[in-house]
Amino acid sequence: ALGWSDVGADRSAEIAAAMTSFLLRYTAEKPRAATAEGSHAGISYKIEGSGPALLLLPFFLAPSQWAPVIPELARHFTVVTLGGRHLGGIAALEDRASMPTYRAMFRTLIDLVAPKPGEAILDIGCGAGSLDRLLAQRLGDANPITAGRFGVRSIPTMILFKNGREADRVVGYHPKEQLLKKLDRHRASLFHAEGGWFSQSLH
Repeated sequence: ALGWSDVGADRSAEIAAAMTSFLLRYTAEKPRAATAEGSHAGISYKIEGSGPALLLLPFFLAPSQWAPVIPELARHFTVVTLGGRHLGGIAALEDRASMPTYRAMFRTLIDLVAPKPGEAILDIGCGAGSLDRLLAQRLGDANPITAGRFGVRSIPTMILFKNGREADRVVGYHPKEQLLKKLDRHRASLFHAEGGWFSQSLH
């Protein structure tokens, strides 16, 4: 699956069935912990269900990606969902951005691009905002970073532009079919406006 795919929502029944089939082959003691929620040392936890303990680390985006799968898993296991700023994709991106070798590579990239004062930098899919902070430290106010200008506050966010202006946006996870329908509507509109050029250019 792609890094931004929400496999828990897309294939919840398949995931639950495969995990249950595999894990129930093995015997394990049942913990005494009741349903509970809390945090310890910056790691959050939520306990649901009954049966042998099953620890779920976050998917890349968020612990909530497990949510569609948990009801079925909780029928067979004591499910402990873990989260917090130290776990998951955001933590990995922040750790990478703090590495001296990564910072050196990024500085070299900016030197090669050599943005001139006043030129805007479009932030596409930087994840945790780590690269934006490095850019702001390096360039100061000379170059606006347009993710802030367009009010992007969560990921994933998809913004559609027409003639340089925002025509539509989609925030959060949406099934592939919904996204394709939205794109098709805009593509049809542009097709009529441009005498068919846009549609022809896609084939």
